[in-house]
Amino acid sequence: LPHSSAILNLRETNVDGPIPSEIGRLEWLQELDIGQTNVNGTIPSEIGNIIRLETLNVASCDLRGTLPSSLSRLSMLRSLVLNINGISGTIPTSLALLSGLEDLRVGGNDLNGTIPSELGSLSKLAEMDISRNSLSGILPPELFNATSLVNLKVDDNNLWGTIPSSIRLLSAIRELDVGSNAFNGTFPVEMTTLSLLEKVDTKTCRLSGQLPTEIGLMSRLDNALLQDNLWTGTVPSELGLLTSTSRFHISGQITNGPKMFGTIPPEIGNMTDLTVLSLYRNNLTGTLPTEIGRLTKLRLLRLFEGRLSGSLPTELGLLTDLRELELHLNDFSGSIPTELGLLTQLDRGLFYGNNLTGTMPLEVCAVSPSVLIGGCNLTEWDCSCCTSCSRPGGRGGGGGGGRGGGSG
Repeated sequence: LPHSSAILNLRETNVDGPIPSEIGRLEWLQELDIGQTNVNGTIPSEIGNIIRLETLNVASCDLRGTLPSSLSRLSMLRSLVLNINGISGTIPTSLALLSGLEDLRVGGNDLNGTIPSELGSLSKLAEMDISRNSLSGILPPELFNATSLVNLKVDDNNLWGTIPSSIRLLSAIRELDVGSNAFNGTFPVEMTTLSLLEKVDTKTCRLSGQLPTEIGLMSRLDNALLQDNLWTGTVPSELGLLTSTSRFHISGQITNGPKMFGTIPPEIGNMTDLTVLSLYRNNLTGTLPTEIGRLTKLRLLRLFEGRLSGSLPTELGLLTDLRELELHLNDFSGSIPTELGLLTQLDRGLFYGNNLTGTMPLEVCAVSPSVLIGGCNLTEWDCSCCTSCSRPGGRGGGGGGGRGGGSG
């Protein structure tokens, strides 16, 4: 390479083999991008000699070995992107010496050990992705001293303990992914003060207790993935203040553990930007509020495995963009409204395991969903156009014949 070139970009080329140790001679290099290639082997310690390096990208390759401590010598480094490799070992605490670092991505590797609390000293860090590794221990409270963080992803590890109250320090955060860990404790009320937060992912942890009513203050929230936890208490009516939220999941775990109870608040009809609403596997009771018909952008409505009762509101027919309607394994009664025939986009409808009577309206049959599952007890109701039927004890919509028969 000519000495005048400060950029070496071989991204998405046919480059393969290990990174040569001689790369350390390129002291004038400012950007090295060999991501999405067939580069393999380890990161040579000599890479720490490229003292002018500002960007290092070796993502989506086949790197192995550990993160060399010599990376801490790259004092001008702003972006370190090594995600989706096979890098093992621990995250070096010496990375905290990279005071100008703005982007740290090492997700999708085989890293273990704990998250160094020293990383909280990276005052310019805006993006941190350490997800999809085998990291353990607690989420260090000091990490949230990195107050420039916009995106923080620690999901899919083996982290435990509570989510620290110092999370309130992340005033610039927009995306927070902590799901698929073993976190316990409650939903930290301090999280509701993060006024710029657009996505929060706490799915598949062991969080418990009541959702704070202050959740209604999260006015920028677009995507809430809170499912598969141990929530109890009622669904806060303050959810109706989340008028910009497009996806809201708060389903319970498949176990017989704690569940949410109470009714679905009618204020949920104010969440008019919703495209996905999942409240399944809870002990919710009462009727499905007619205000549900105001959610005209809804594409997926999942309310199965609850204790909802009463008749299905005709206002469901206003959800003309709906693709999936899953109401099975509740206590709904009465007949299925003919207005459901207005759901011309419906591809999946599950109604079994209720106390419904009568027949499936011809208007619904005319929509021809690819999956339409009713109950197998023909003495209660008939669904000649269902693709299959399932008895109340079922959980997979199995059992029973194909389209044109409900006699499983």
